Amino acid sequence: MPPLGVRLTVDVQVREGVRGTKYYARVRWTHPVTHHLEGVKRTHDSLEAAQAWVDRMEGAARTGVDAGQPLAEYVAQLGDRWARGIDPTSTFDPYSAGLRRRVLPTLGHLPVSLMTAGLIDRAIDQWEAAYGRSTVKNTIAVLVLVLDEAVRDGLLTRNPAKDRARRRVVGRSASGLTNPESPRELALPDVETLARLAAGAVERGGHQSWGDCVIILATTALRISEVAGLTVADVDLGRGLLSVRRQRIQAGVAS
Repeated sequence: MPPLGVRLTVDVQVREGVRGTKYYARVRWTHPVTHHLEGVKRTHDSLEAAQAWVDRMEGAARTGVDAGQPLAEYVAQLGDRWARGIDPTSTFDPYSAGLRRRVLPTLGHLPVSLMTAGLIDRAIDQWEAAYGRSTVKNTIAVLVLVLDEAVRDGLLTRNPAKDRARRRVVGRSASGLTNPESPRELALPDVETLARLAAGAVERGGHQSWGDCVIILATTALRISEVAGLTVADVDLGRGLLSVRRQRIQAGVAS
């Protein structure tokens, strides 16, 4: 790959042979540190393919990333950069699983530059036939994050996965309880049931705080790490407010 920011000298030669016409595309540059003349060339079966390769090399010199590399290689280069801004205590694990177990097996062998709305739509069709709604939503969400990075790197002009993330129906229908272990199938039907559940937690735990945790989790949508980080000073019973200032993760505290 050419170094970032170098100016490329490009030429394409046509050669006739016993196996037909071949196109030799070559790019050369002067290394910015050693000042040595360097280059690379590839053989192609058509002028269009040769020009596409030259365009990729020029793009790599501008961005430092090859738009023609497979999505799996691009994700490996990204590392966890796609996860900036998401909660490491909750959404990271399901998003990461969606990337490893669905996005890369389905799309990882394809070049980043070939990611289109139609291609992604067909991939989502496959996931919807096999997985529930939460699984498909998490998978689409991580694909959106990865392709956002591709847009920032200049490999795509816009993110083709964002439109697909707005589907009205995502994943298999819950009718027929195709996935009885889904959390949505275990939702509490009413407040009375929640109160009985909280009372059972107090009885089993031997302290009122267990029931309070159940009530808070069910009525505030806080994460369990946030509830675990609450202190008495964070609770204002007079105004009915909870101040979420920290998270408690295992033995440590994330502020």
